[in-house]
Amino acid sequence: MKEKRSLEREMKVASMKLVTLFQELLIMIEMEDKDRQLIQKLSDLMKEKQTMEDQQNEITVSLQQIKENEVRIDRFLLENMKYLKELVFQDDDQKRMKILDHYRQKFKKNKAKTLKQQTEE
Repeated sequence: MKEKRSLEREMKVASMKLVTLFQELLIMIEMEDKDRQLIQKLSDLMKEKQTMEDQQNEITVSLQQIKENEVRIDRFLLENMKYLKELVFQDDDQKRMKILDHYRQKFKKNKAKTLKQQTEE
């Protein structure tokens, strides 16, 4: 009788351990799925980060080129302003600036027209 109860108790304990281990297995499987999802998300984010860094580098290079162009344009304008001053109304800055403004406006209109034609094509 004692042996029977002892065996029944041991079987109950063993079945409880089995249930506990099965529950732990289910939790582990669920955690493994979440780990895979997180690893995939991390991988996607790392790829996105690399893409953004590449874009940043491209933009930095473009900005550097733009700055270099601006410096060249500024030098060109200074040289031409000196030349303009020598040729046109040497004594009258207002008349010279009016002429310069007129040609700037004309240049801007032509540039806008050219850009519009390029976008239409």
